[in-house]
Parts: sequence; structure tokens; C-alpha cells
Amino acid sequence: MDQSSDAQQITIESRLGVIDGFKQGRVAWFDYRNPVREEISRHFALLDEHVKLVYEFGHFDKAWYVDVIRVTEKEGTIALEDLWIDFIIEADGPTYRVIDLDDLADVVEREPPPLSDVTFALRLAQRFVDTHIHRSVDFPPKAISHIPRKPGQGVVKNGLHTNRYPFVRRVNQLAREAAESGGDPFAALLVKDDTVVAHSLDDSVRRSDPTRLAELALISDYCSSHGVFELSSMTLYTNTEPCIMSAGAILCSRIGEVVFSVSQRTLQSLSGGRPKPAAAWLINSGVTRVPVIGPLLEEEGTQVFMDFPIEAKLDRHLRHHHAQHRSTDPLQEAD
Repeated sequence: MDQSSDAQQITIESRLGVIDGFKQGRVAWFDYRNPVREEISRHFALLDEHVKLVYEFGHFDKAWYVDVIRVTEKEGTIALEDLWIDFIIEADGPTYRVIDLDDLADVVEREPPPLSDVTFALRLAQRFVDTHIHRSVDFPPKAISHIPRKPGQGVVKNGLHTNRYPFVRRVNQLAREAAESGGDPFAALLVKDDTVVAHSLDDSVRRSDPTRLAELALISDYCSSHGVFELSSMTLYTNTEPCIMSAGAILCSRIGEVVFSVSQRTLQSLSGGRPKPAAAWLINSGVTRVPVIGPLLEEEGTQVFMDFPIEAKLDRHLRHHHAQHRSTDPLQEAD
């Protein structure tokens, strides 16, 4: 039985970026999509033991990857700092191997960290294997046994994102309306203090402007019409995970938070396109850290693309403007 319904929503900061996560007791967890392998995995942090665990369903042939970390907690935020030493635990143990000791050796040779950091990491590593593998077998740790190890389970169904659902449904409906009127099924909303302040559709084909994506049009029009240059107090909702171009606009406008419905992975599988990098990785590849939340209500969002199959924009543009030319050319009409 899933007992994570009383979990508290938090922000996780780590080398993977800033990610929406959850905390229950002295355990935190979050789901992360690897932008290279296009795989989603669930990460657990044992806050008192300073270790992070992730169950790899495919990459390590059903094994646990364990990082020794330093945990720093602030109100609503948990920061996870990597401390070099890692373990791979086969299946559910007890066979394991220690890896990345060479990383620790390189750091000590190149830029020696404080000795206290090194001894802290070594003691944590020894305590982990003593507690969970050697002296008392407790692996996988009982502390996380009630939380599903598969990503996407035990989170949305417990309503931890339900406050976002009305806006996700609204942006999906806007995308549907855009497609019904002959446009592309893409839309975006700006939300501030739980109120929609602006919305936009993708009109790049109609305007012959490949930069007029829904997110870019929304950010550009809102900023210019309101005389502002940053949107840090706002949440951007989109019906699809932002692409590379949209990620750039999000970064430059300092959007406070991004929420999307349909992942790029799902979108490309429907359209036959090539895999695209994850938005969280694109937006948080520099110094700035922006929470990127999604996919949410993906089945509902995907239905729009099932009802209105995606077509290459270049093909749509050629057909649209050829038809427009025919309707305005008197010679064509005479024929």
C-alpha cells in the first residue's frame, strides 16, 4: 500500500538541477529524466544518512546506484552535494562494488578540498555499508519501502500536483482550440498568484515566422506590452515540454517556474521526430536554476495530438500560403 499521501512538496537542488520533489519524515525523493538516455528514474535521499539512491531499471541491469552526499536543509528546499564516493548494488543486494574513488583521488591531487570534507565522505561511506550491507542487512532500506521505486507512481495520484491541474487542463484546451481553428496544437499560459495573466498560441505558420512559438510569443508580447524585462514572479504553463528555442526565452526572461503536460519524448514518438533534450537540462545548464515540473496529465495532453496529428511546419507553411495565394490571385481564380 502506498503511504506517501502525507508527503510534503519541496524543491530539490543538486547537480541534476532544481527539481520539484517530496519529503516524508527523513526521506526525500524526486523523479528525473536523463536528457541523454531519455529515461526517467526515481531518486531517494536518506537525509540523516547523507546518501542518495536510484534504482536503474535498464542502465545498470536492474541495480541500485548509491551516491554519498552532503544534505543541507532550508525551509522548503533540500540541497544535495555530491561527495565523490559511489556504490553500485546489484539487484537488491548484498553484492556491491565501490566506484569513483579515482574521482576523489583526482580532486585531492588537483584542488585539495578541506580534509574534513574527505573524512566526512569516507565515514559516511563506511557507515552506509555497515548499516545496510555488512552488519545488518537492510537493503533496500526499510525507510523507502513504502514508496514505489518506479518514477511517476505514488506522486500524482496522491494529489501533490493537483493545484496545478486547472492550469494544465486550460493550456491543453487552448491547444485543442488552436488545432480546431486550423492552427498548430500548441499553447502557453502565464500565471501569477493563481491567476492567468496572459496566454498565447503558436502562430508561426500563419505569420511566416518560425520564432513565433507559443512560449516565445507569450513572453515577447507580455514583456513588451507591460514594459517589463523579467518574469520571475510567474509560472509558465505549456501543453508540451519546451524546446531548445523556448528554453532560451525562458532563461532570458527569468521565468520563475515551468510546468508542462506532454514530454518531448512522447511528442517525438507521436510525430516521428528525433529525440530532443529535456527542458530541465536546457534551462538549468548555466548558473540559473528554474524548477521544471512535468509531465502532468500527460494522457489528457496527448489526446490533443491523437485527435490532430502533428505535421511538419514547413509542409504546413507551404500548403497554407499556397492556398492563401490562390485565394487572392485573380488569374488563379479565373482558371
